[in-house]
Amino acid sequence: MKTQAADMATLHEVIYPALTGNRRFLDFSPNSVHFAHSETAVFQSLLSNLRPACSIEVGTETGATLALIARHSTRTISIDIDPGVKSRLQDKFENVEFITGSSHDVLPVLLSRLTGEGVTPDFIFVDGDHSAAGVLKDLEFILKLTPTKQMIVLMHDTFNPGCRQGILAASWTRNPHCHFVDLDFCPGVLHPDDSCTRQMWGGLGLAVFLPQVRKHTLEVKQTHRLTFEAAFLQSVYNRAPRSR
Repeated sequence: MKTQAADMATLHEVIYPALTGNRRFLDFSPNSVHFAHSETAVFQSLLSNLRPACSIEVGTETGATLALIARHSTRTISIDIDPGVKSRLQDKFENVEFITGSSHDVLPVLLSRLTGEGVTPDFIFVDGDHSAAGVLKDLEFILKLTPTKQMIVLMHDTFNPGCRQGILAASWTRNPHCHFVDLDFCPGVLHPDDSCTRQMWGGLGLAVFLPQVRKHTLEVKQTHRLTFEAAFLQSVYNRAPRSR
C-alpha cells in the first residue's frame, strides 16, 4: 500500500494544521502516516494543557515529536545516541538542550542532575532503544524518581511486541508514586505499508506519577489487549501459520 501524493498534500496542508494549529515541522514519511494522526492529537492535547516547565525526550531521531514537545515546554532536553541529531537540529530550537549518547548511560546522569536542581520533569517521552531489555532499562531509571509534582510519562511503540514486553516487565508497582499506567492509551497498528507489512508499530502508553503516595492497588492496564492479541496472530512476529 502506497500513500498517494494527493493524500500527502492533504496531510501536510489540512489535517496536521487542524490538529496542531500549524504545518508539521518535518514532512510526513509515507511509511508513518497511517498511525501518525491519532498520536499527534494525543501529543497536542496533552502538551497544550500540561505546558511543561521541563520535558525530556528519549530518542529524537528526526525531531518531529521534539518540535511538538519544545513548542509547549519551557525547557526541553533531547537524548539521542546519534551525534548527527544535535548538529541537524540545534539551530532550529531555542529551548532545547541536546545530549548525545546511549540513554542507558546518560539518562540516569540527567535525572540525577535534575533531582539535584530540585526539578521533577513534567513530561518524559520514551522512544529510544526499542528492544525489550532497552525499554525496560530506560523505564527502571525513571521509576527510581520521587516526583515533587505531577509527572507524565509517555511511551511510544507500545503495540510492538518487544517494546510491550519491556514495558510490562518494568516494576511499576514498586514506585509508590505511580498512580496510573495504560499501555494502550493510544492504540497502534498492524502495519499495512509495503515496506513493513504486518509489523506492529505505533501506540502510546501513558503513566501518571504524583507526589502523594498511592493508596490504591495499581493495575497496569492494557485496554486494547484483545486488539493486540488479534493483530499478533496476523503479524510477522507470530511463527505459527496465519489464518486466511
